[in-house]
Amino acid sequence: MSANLCQTMLLLAKHQSLPCVFASARLFCNRWLAQKNKTVLKSVKNVCFCDTNRATRSQFTLTRGFSDRPLPQQNLQRLRTRQRQVFLQNQTRAYSTGPNKSKLKQLMVATYVSWVIGGVLLTAVVYRFYGRFQKRARGIEELDVPLFGRRSRVFCRYRGYVLPSDIVNTVVNDIPWFEVRPDDTWVVSFPKAGTTWLQEIVYLICNDFDYEKAQATTIEDRFPFLEFPYPGVKVVAQSPPPRFIKTHLPFSLLPKQLDEKKPKVIYIARNPKDTAVSLQAFTKMINYVTFLGNMEDFAQLFVEGTVFYGPWEKHVKEAWDRRDEENILFVTYEDLHKDFRGTVQDIARFLEKSMSESQLRALEVHCSFSLMQSNDSVNYSWQQGVLFGEGQFMRKGKVGDWKNHLSSEMSDKFDAMVTSLEPSGLHFVDS
Repeated sequence: MSANLCQTMLLLAKHQSLPCVFASARLFCNRWLAQKNKTVLKSVKNVCFCDTNRATRSQFTLTRGFSDRPLPQQNLQRLRTRQRQVFLQNQTRAYSTGPNKSKLKQLMVATYVSWVIGGVLLTAVVYRFYGRFQKRARGIEELDVPLFGRRSRVFCRYRGYVLPSDIVNTVVNDIPWFEVRPDDTWVVSFPKAGTTWLQEIVYLICNDFDYEKAQATTIEDRFPFLEFPYPGVKVVAQSPPPRFIKTHLPFSLLPKQLDEKKPKVIYIARNPKDTAVSLQAFTKMINYVTFLGNMEDFAQLFVEGTVFYGPWEKHVKEAWDRRDEENILFVTYEDLHKDFRGTVQDIARFLEKSMSESQLRALEVHCSFSLMQSNDSVNYSWQQGVLFGEGQFMRKGKVGDWKNHLSSEMSDKFDAMVTSLEPSGLHFVDS
């Protein structure tokens, strides 16, 4: 049964002379039309049905707008054509307006959004794998350390050293070609070996003990961290002379011009036990790093060399082997604690600077741990809430504090690590 016939039957059903049976036609027409255009003709509700025999073609008459005479074949065909046109118009209108159009738009928007999200995710995955491929091609190995939680790939290994992932590109691409100047002064160390303490001493000696000048600018600006994102290696390269530069990189990863230009380089080392304890506290302070283990877990990673700038023994030995070069001075954290004045005088002679007794006494007071800890130009208080979370950058400043944190079994592992350096003549005091 066609759509025009169904609608014609429903429209002509009110004619009094129509003797056919429409009792079952109503249900059939409604279902058929609902399947085709998903609309229900409102006129169905007003149709009257009678129990008579099937009607002939000549008995169909129009009930609205026409007379009651029978419809000729031509008029009936014209009516059916008009009904077909109305049906198509209604069907087009139903799909172009109303709820169906809204749903279609929502579906299209959802489809486009899913395409965009899928494209972004695919791009991210491809970029990540491409980045890993590039790193491997340059000799960089990403390390997965589960104890560092979600950012378990916080480290990369490059040329035998474990470096933070966020600086490895700088170390590989920029540091080797950094332009070194003969009048530079460098402080080099493994992290948490007394670096800031030595920086303040060196800066004041080289600037005629101008404490006001030192207090006016943070140590991070007047003695910048070479490989750190702030202020950046390019800014350091353009700084006016004389430049003071800090780095935690080992000698094998320092700029190639270092051997040619021969600036003053002072390396400070600290016994590994206290270094590990201080570095663990510092690591827990860093906002973007989450360490899930305890002190023993961190100490084990330290012994294995899987900490920032590790392995410690290789880092220290590179500097120790170059201690006799004229532009390199090797000092220890323990020497500064035991004999501050004598060690500072050695540093001044190396820097070709002189000092009076009163200047030495004032420097000793200024660089005492209590004053350094409260000095806002050196204690990195400006990084609280930015780079650092809870805790103090300068924690205790003692020799032998490891005894409160390391077990005897772990202490033996550190002793074995230090013993491997003794054939070269390097010894450490850990108490």
